[in-house]
Amino acid sequence: MEPRGSWSQGSFTLAPSETMLIFSDGLFDLFGGAADALQHIALLAMEHPDPNDLVDTIAALASAATAVDDVTAIVVRRQP
Repeated sequence: MEPRGSWSQGSFTLAPSETMLIFSDGLFDLFGGAADALQHIALLAMEHPDPNDLVDTIAALASAATAVDDVTAIVVRRQP
């Protein structure tokens, strides 16, 4: 985060069955830290639509890797 960066506040509503994944840069780093890492993370989220399964999968990836940073993920899914 930039100490002098500007931030704005906003809001949105998850539609039924939508999932929101919030993660630290440690997860980004597990996939190489390059621009295509976001595509890998999105694919991972689509392959594991159940929030508990997605968190378990991310935890397993983090445990198996030699991470140099923490890996944090929050998954929220609105029920249909």
